[in-house]
Amino acid sequence: MAQNDIGSYAQSIADEDPAKVAGQLREATPAVVATYGDVAATSGALFYENNRPKPGYNARLATPSIGEALTGELGWALVPLFKPDVFLDPASEMLGRVMGVTQKFVAQYDRDTLSLNSSLDSLSLGVRRYARADACTFCAYLTSIDATVHADTDWHNHCHCVSVPWWEDNPLPTNPKMDEWSDAAQKAEKELMRLRAETPRNGMKRKQYFAQHPELALNRKNILRIMRRELGLSH
Repeated sequence: MAQNDIGSYAQSIADEDPAKVAGQLREATPAVVATYGDVAATSGALFYENNRPKPGYNARLATPSIGEALTGELGWALVPLFKPDVFLDPASEMLGRVMGVTQKFVAQYDRDTLSLNSSLDSLSLGVRRYARADACTFCAYLTSIDATVHADTDWHNHCHCVSVPWWEDNPLPTNPKMDEWSDAAQKAEKELMRLRAETPRNGMKRKQYFAQHPELALNRKNILRIMRRELGLSH
């Protein structure tokens, strides 16, 4: 609903001067995030209370401090307005970015509410990231290597992973894709190590070697590239 609201508003003013559009969206987006963020936080609190195995816990609502982060990401989202020649469809690119940023920060209210209450609840065993069956490669990878939600857990724009609290008497739901994702991540790492073994340094120092062969570095970018191929995903 938040995405639809900000998207409809952005489309309604898209023909105006870029500076004016940017100013209006910088004002409107935080308002939409705050409005729906409160709803998301309340939903998260109710979800926590309803799933906690023992009743009587009054969940608190998180109020994330998102001002600077939201301002920064909006700046990125509005770039197509001022550099239209760089994008095939600058209007659609801007719209998708603004909607993605909005979704990400609204979802943060829910995620932070679940994490907050887990930290306050003596019965809680934590909060885990739960990627949907149609998750992108990035989310499949993060879920497979470290699903525990931390303060610095990565969430991308348009990310539909959910935070799931759990307790001893109400364990985590099983994810039918988890084994497949974990296998793909391990295969990707082994594939990179194999390719590196087959590509000798020939006297090059480490920095020079990876400057010449960046596709062999054991980093997230290369792991995700191989996982996409392994899983047959396009994103």
